[in-house]
Amino acid sequence: MQQNLFILEGYGNRAAINDLNIQISQDQLANMLTVSRQTVNQELNQFEKQGVIQLGFKKIQVIDLNKLKLLSTKGTLID
Repeated sequence: MQQNLFILEGYGNRAAINDLNIQISQDQLANMLTVSRQTVNQELNQFEKQGVIQLGFKKIQVIDLNKLKLLSTKGTLID
């Protein structure tokens, strides 16, 4: 999902991004991507299970930027 990197690199309000933390709700992210909140939730939960991100209230913390970059280009963490 290249959108994750796009958001992390400064989409919208740069002040809302500290280090590898993105202040955004799943509803906002779903609206931005024109998908359902349920779809966003499922994908984010998969990323969290893979150790890429950690979810919080209206917050996504990137745990492993290299894995996120791999996901954004290959769509999978498996080579």
